[in-house]
Amino acid sequence: MSLIHVNICTYKRPLGLVGVVMALQRLRSLQHEVRFRIGIDDGDEDSFAACQSLAGECPIDVVPGPRPVARGEVDNRLLRGSTDADIVTMLTDRTFVISPGWDDALARGVKEQPKR
Repeated sequence: MSLIHVNICTYKRPLGLVGVVMALQRLRSLQHEVRFRIGIDDGDEDSFAACQSLAGECPIDVVPGPRPVARGEVDNRLLRGSTDADIVTMLTDRTFVISPGWDDALARGVKEQPKR
């Protein structure tokens, strides 16, 4: 079993965020531990509220911070907190995964190509 961090950047798209996280949560294989880490800008109250609702369904870590100049700043903030994960994937609130067992496919890919 691998620990997978799904790091998601979002900005004022709470419904998109809920849709993406719930699709990932429901389509996972249950063969791995999946944790969602959400990068939110300070002041994005609707996204904070969406995360509070999602926390009842799945493991969510909110990673707040100041509004960045570039999205890469949010990516870096999320990655700094993912050092304990075996696998990290970076998504946005517009990335809808439709593959059942996506987490196991990701883990197999990492195992088969460890230097990728």
